[in-house]
Amino acid sequence: HLFDKDVFNSHNAFRAPGAASVDELNEQPSKVEYLAQKYSKMHSRIICHDEYITRENIEVLKTMDYTFLSIDSVDVRNEISKFMIDSGLTFIDSGLGINLSGNKLSGLVRITSGFPGHYSHLKEAFRGVDIKDDIYESNIQIAELNAFAAIQAIIKWKKMVGFYKD
Repeated sequence: HLFDKDVFNSHNAFRAPGAASVDELNEQPSKVEYLAQKYSKMHSRIICHDEYITRENIEVLKTMDYTFLSIDSVDVRNEISKFMIDSGLTFIDSGLGINLSGNKLSGLVRITSGFPGHYSHLKEAFRGVDIKDDIYESNIQIAELNAFAAIQAIIKWKKMVGFYKD
């Protein structure tokens, strides 16, 4: 299940897997439809939800075995993770904390898991406030950092389900 209401266009294309063609960008599909089309070549049963997770539809998360959060809004991430914790659900959050110093990036890639009996660390991990910062929309290096975060989140999940030792 993919949830996102964003349109896929040039400002977010460089952060997506692969390289979008000019024709694909001109079509301006929803981000979930674009990603489903890309990933359907190796995965089946992808379900697109051309919407954000909100208070009105958040209950759907209770039907998921695992949930991956990669949300650029601290406030939204905190609201969804609070619901996940209160509902005793398992999730993995990935995110970036990037700074620009001169022309060079520094920062961190964060992978945080929460599951029943293991939520106490999240209050500290999910501190912070939303800051409008165009580093994420204008710096091409964010693409590999996003990919790195996604790979780390998948490895964390594979540890949790027993493919890898943790």
